[in-house]
Amino acid sequence: MRMRTQFKLAIALGLLLMALSLAFGMGPLTLAQNDVDSNAAARPLQLTPVRPLIFLPGLGHVIALPKGGRDLGDAPDSSNTFNNTPMTAYPAGGPPGVAADFPTVYKMGSPPYGPLHKNIRLRYYLGASITREREADVGWDQDPTNNILPRLDAPNRDGGDDGVHPNPQLPDCTPTKLTFTVTAPAGAPASKAFVNLWFDWNRNGRWGDKLQCPGAVAPEWAVQNQQIDLPGPGTYTFTTLAFLPYNPDPDKCLWWRITLSDRPATHSDGSGPASGWDYGETEDYYACGEDEPKEPQPDLGDAPDSSNSFSLPMTAYPMGGPPGVLADYPSVFAAGSPPFGPLHWNMPVQYFLGAGLSAEREADVGPDADPSNNILPLFDKPDQDLRDDGLNPNPTLPDCKPIQLAFTVTAVSGAAPQQAFVNLWFDWDRNGSWGQSFDCPGAVANEWAVQNQPIFIPGPGTYSFNTITFLPYNPDPDRCMWWRITLSDQPAPGPDGGGPPKGYKYGETEDYYTCSEIEPTATPTPTPTPSPTNIPTETPTPTPTPTETPTPRPGEEAQSDLGDAPDSTNNANMPMTAYPKGGPPGILADYPTVFFTGSPPFGPKHANAQVLFFLGQQITAEQEADVGPDVDVVNNIVPGQNAPDLDNGDDGVNPNPALIHCKPVQLQYIVTATTNIPANQKAYVNFWFDWDRSGNWGQTFDCPEGAAPEWAVQNQAIILPGPGVHTFQTPIFLPFNLAFDYPCIWWRVTISDQPATMPDGSGPANGYKYGETEDYYTCFADVDPTMTPTLTPTITSTPTVTPTPTATPTLTPTITPTPTRPPVITGVSSTFRFDPATGQVDMTVHVQSRELDAVIYDIEIYFGVQEPPWTGAIPQDNPPGWTAEPIKDDNGQVIGVRWVTASNPLKTCAPVDFVYVVNGDVADFITFYLTDENHNIIGQSTSQRITQARTPRARPCIGLARVCHLGLPALSALRPNSLNLHAARIHRGCAPRRVYGKLAHCMVVRFV
Repeated sequence: MRMRTQFKLAIALGLLLMALSLAFGMGPLTLAQNDVDSNAAARPLQLTPVRPLIFLPGLGHVIALPKGGRDLGDAPDSSNTFNNTPMTAYPAGGPPGVAADFPTVYKMGSPPYGPLHKNIRLRYYLGASITREREADVGWDQDPTNNILPRLDAPNRDGGDDGVHPNPQLPDCTPTKLTFTVTAPAGAPASKAFVNLWFDWNRNGRWGDKLQCPGAVAPEWAVQNQQIDLPGPGTYTFTTLAFLPYNPDPDKCLWWRITLSDRPATHSDGSGPASGWDYGETEDYYACGEDEPKEPQPDLGDAPDSSNSFSLPMTAYPMGGPPGVLADYPSVFAAGSPPFGPLHWNMPVQYFLGAGLSAEREADVGPDADPSNNILPLFDKPDQDLRDDGLNPNPTLPDCKPIQLAFTVTAVSGAAPQQAFVNLWFDWDRNGSWGQSFDCPGAVANEWAVQNQPIFIPGPGTYSFNTITFLPYNPDPDRCMWWRITLSDQPAPGPDGGGPPKGYKYGETEDYYTCSEIEPTATPTPTPTPSPTNIPTETPTPTPTPTETPTPRPGEEAQSDLGDAPDSTNNANMPMTAYPKGGPPGILADYPTVFFTGSPPFGPKHANAQVLFFLGQQITAEQEADVGPDVDVVNNIVPGQNAPDLDNGDDGVNPNPALIHCKPVQLQYIVTATTNIPANQKAYVNFWFDWDRSGNWGQTFDCPEGAAPEWAVQNQAIILPGPGVHTFQTPIFLPFNLAFDYPCIWWRVTISDQPATMPDGSGPANGYKYGETEDYYTCFADVDPTMTPTLTPTITSTPTVTPTPTATPTLTPTITPTPTRPPVITGVSSTFRFDPATGQVDMTVHVQSRELDAVIYDIEIYFGVQEPPWTGAIPQDNPPGWTAEPIKDDNGQVIGVRWVTASNPLKTCAPVDFVYVVNGDVADFITFYLTDENHNIIGQSTSQRITQARTPRARPCIGLARVCHLGLPALSALRPNSLNLHAARIHRGCAPRRVYGKLAHCMVVRFV
């Protein structure tokens, strides 16, 4: 009860709005009153979209995006990343109706390809805003939710759809035009762009058909490659070419798409090119005539259910434990079914019990408007639905005496006259389930007490009804009891209180825990938490400097905190992906984030019974990282969606720091001390970085200047002199940041009342008393080039060339090195082994970028650019189809060695070995150049020396559809302690690995 009270005190009304927005993907939402009738005393809550969108900067939204970022649409797509989970086109979000086949997701299920706009530098976009996303249904998204959520059948979640009226006039078979706006940001050059529109005129869930109007054809590809001119920065208004709508029922909802791109579209189905567009934006709209779509408000019960999504036992009596009578009431719809929980789709809402209805898609997981789930199995907490208000919660139920109960029903504005059904179930024997029958004198008392009583609802309004007469079996009326009332559009299927397998269309279920005549405890009103308004200083400050005294905030009494890095040892027992974040399956995430489950190692939980200090200027409260109440509304990580990085309070440090490989660095961070803090409070700060992108923290690597541990900052002690916002700098540390497989990196910063003791980023078994943990996912490719230095090894020497007029030309192509070295090329990783006794180097080069597939024809090594410089190298073993030859300067002096191929260029996900003997000392890095088919240098890369045994680790070839077959066991079956891995190496191919129960593509494994 204490946790529940604290949580409710910490939740603000604005977060309720966010919960509803996340639940149904209609952009930011408000709670509005339904117009039932003018005399109705109580009006229900309904979700109402607000246009234009109001963005909340504290939750990750922006009004406009000044720099680049990828963009896709948000129409539903059944060929999605989640094993082609079917999505519904009509009605949007279900219940299942017309299947959606709009091409929205770019990678999976392609072709057709979703309309990807790369926007490496932003040139133009539709409307006044654009939001970035890596993919339509997985991975990082600025909104902060993905554009579509296939598992929730939830499309239309992009917050930047604002370039055109969302519900335009589309008169049937009458030529029409639409007006749209385009913004070119500051610095954008003069450009030409192309505009395309697609409409699903026949509402069949796809674009591309042609419909017949009298005397003319109305194609669904209505506007085809209209060219517009953008003279430079500014906001411009345009009108489309005239097109012919086929729209005999204009009030029927319709999916349509507008795309602004740098090249013409070529497909009638609304898809984009295989390589994506370079610039622009796609916006998808769900238009329903002049009326905004009526929002779904699905509903379930909140009685405890042991067949829940977490497979955790729940207690019926006493409610919430300690363990007593096991609860088997069917409340959860998806998991453990049948019996099915009573899901009411309410698409749209027609009627419900009492004065209000709260929306939830499932009883124990996912978004919920309350804002906590109806039941919390991890905490054995049922009875969390706040809108159980249809009848007296503590009725008089005399033993074996016939009674009736009164209840109220509200029908919303626009509801048609219709029949509904009412059912009541009582757990007369308190055994944790419904469905039994008992003997009263001369009659039978059923737990299914009211069976499918029909009622007639005449239209909008609030109405009072009485149940039919039923017989209670209640010899001990002071004992607490669970009971259920359901209002639905169809009869209930059985005596156990469950619903039909496909759910009800309309209505509501309310569950009650009655304890004699005791009145239920009043629920405190949620109080919003004001956001801090001061901005941290950007000037490095060597000593702590207080800048303001924070005002005490509601909720400072208790704001427990954890991190939000992905953790595969979670409560859902679902594997999560470290790289790329959010999947598709790649490097498994083993960061210790969840506190209870899968521990040790323990996630870094900060109890904060009273908040003393935290990183940055805000902290968000959560009881656990992946389940239970969270002040953000969404948990820090959502394992079922492979979604980490959802904590909105990570603001203590620059999220995109400059981390140059093996170059000493200091980072600046800020700490807020509350008015609760005593004078000169001591705290400890720790930083962990996943330098090798292995999905965990704890290793140590060698730089020329010294060791570079992943536990980079170890228990820096700081003194907080008193309340205020203070600025600090870390000690100097060495980054080991070659970005082998992926340009992104997971890292953690923790401030705590006691020292950290573990190199893996975990916390103590009993948690920290005070502080905060913030986890960051930094992608160096996304950082402005002016902020992130190029990761290039320092060069101290260059080859010396002595020209001579008698040089003899060679018949093979020769490249003369220039003093200006080529740029570092991404998408290539390399390691080598060196035998000092023989001077032999065994170097593996691995192309991992799809863009470099079959592009690299030469590997060139120049002696003079190595550190220290070599005097020579002799090839020993050539890959199939490759030829080794010396590199000579103009006077015939050998200055390097190269391998050349005419038919076997390096392929993605196919590592190749180059073996040679070196004359000279070999350091920890070897620099080599890569050239194209015409022997033009396209970039350089660096090979890293392997000097010690390492645990096996998979490196993904992300986004490829190539399956490699080797007779190897799944990686999940291999354990470092069970094999001699010191000398074993597997290369030139891919090893199968089982992830999510399926065979992942192209995983390269090295055992060294």
